[in-house]
Amino acid sequence: MQVFRRRRQPRVGGSGSGRILGTRPGLGPVRRNRAILLLVLLAISGVGEARAGLVDFRFGAVGYQGTFGSDDRNRIVEAPLVISLAGAKSRWTLRVPYLDIRQTGNVTLGPDGPIVLGVGGPGRPPFQTPAGGEAHQGLGDVTLTDEILLLRGGKGLTPLVELVLSLKEPTADKKKGLGTGERDWSAGLSYIQPLGKVVQILGDFSYRFMGDPEGVDFKNRPKFAAGLAFVTSHATFRTMFETMRPVLPEVPLFDAAGTPIGVEEVKDRRLVRADLTFRSTAGGTTRIGLTRGLTSSTEEWGAVLIFSTGGQ
Repeated sequence: MQVFRRRRQPRVGGSGSGRILGTRPGLGPVRRNRAILLLVLLAISGVGEARAGLVDFRFGAVGYQGTFGSDDRNRIVEAPLVISLAGAKSRWTLRVPYLDIRQTGNVTLGPDGPIVLGVGGPGRPPFQTPAGGEAHQGLGDVTLTDEILLLRGGKGLTPLVELVLSLKEPTADKKKGLGTGERDWSAGLSYIQPLGKVVQILGDFSYRFMGDPEGVDFKNRPKFAAGLAFVTSHATFRTMFETMRPVLPEVPLFDAAGTPIGVEEVKDRRLVRADLTFRSTAGGTTRIGLTRGLTSSTEEWGAVLIFSTGGQ
């Protein structure tokens, strides 16, 4: 989701980041071909924009804390390095995260946020080797995103509309519980409707095609987001509501020894988000934000602190 200002380039905001029953094989031929096609489109767009693009580096930390339906509190901390190349009609972004996950096994991290894999006592999915409830650190899954401009906003009430394509490469160690260990991809639209010089309506929709780890049948994940932005020459304030379907409608219920004793329903991941972005005279930005989960399957609290060198 990009927030634009009228006085400068129409795209300056950061991406909202701030997006076990039965066995099914991984990506089938059709889904694999779709992922390969998406990667080719991203690469072509990135090469084209590289000739005249503006490079932006972003770094900082994103944290999630909550029980996620388990007996113990879980904590996920992500330290991403983001390289973004903005051109006239597209923005290509590479995100490389480093993760620290406490209580692995019951929850892991996906491109759209935490994924609940189990509840109750400390357990682990079939693809994780260490016992559940341990802490592990390491490289997360790398994500490649292309935001393609369909309609340029910034004049009158003309909205900004972008096609957003994203491909996740399974670089995280799934045996440690740091990721799903499978490639997945998403496509969606980002929409910004100005209501004047200050207020904007924000809307996002995406649909993620999930890859299935060994012994797990992940469901594809639609995501909706809507909110408001208040834009001035020096700062942007955004508030958003997000909802997305769980990739596992039911997960194992573990006892204190980590033995499955049943299954439990996972609720939709719903949250409210607020963040404030400050723009410096040198061109960089600082974004701070908080999230509040609205269901038991969502983090209780989340926090974001991201620094940008290029103001995106």
